[in-house]
Amino acid sequence: MKKIVPYKKELEFNTEVAEITSISLENTLKKVNSNYITGEFIVSGEYKIVDISLNTEKFEFNLPFDINIDKKYKTDNLTIDIDDFYYELSKNKMIVNISVLLDNIEEISIIPERKEEPENEVVEIKETTNKEKDFFDNLDIEEAYRTYKVYIVEENDSLEKILERFNVTKEELEDYNDLNTIKKGLKLIIPTINNEKI
Repeated sequence: MKKIVPYKKELEFNTEVAEITSISLENTLKKVNSNYITGEFIVSGEYKIVDISLNTEKFEFNLPFDINIDKKYKTDNLTIDIDDFYYELSKNKMIVNISVLLDNIEEISIIPERKEEPENEVVEIKETTNKEKDFFDNLDIEEAYRTYKVYIVEENDSLEKILERFNVTKEELEDYNDLNTIKKGLKLIIPTINNEKI
């Protein structure tokens, strides 16, 4: 079973923004116990303050994100992916829209009682505060997790340049993207695997 979890956030710049010249999305989302996913989105890139300017400014926003999955779902084979990413720009504000794909969720069969229970929502989303960090107690420290970058193709990009820049193979990229046409503005999901001890 698949579930799409939408995430929307308004980000504020210190100055007005005439144009976003490049933008990418990375995430560190991972499952830390059977029903809890945590991590953050990292939205970064460059922008112009004035249209005619050649100078660009760098930006980076770190957006904490948590997902609680209802206990009626089994998540042993759960995979976490980015399904879509786009933004809207207005003066000094940018609204980012991210769709998180939860795949391989299984509903646990429970013998129903006489009364029908209302269907629960699969996930509950909340933004992390810097409190409550004891959820790492249940984390398998050997666990390998996957992070993804969502990269928007720029004007002079070629497939070879992108493969070299992100150190991935064409085959790995094809698992997540249609590579028939590489053109400016195309969104590419770029996978990386991290084997790190927490």
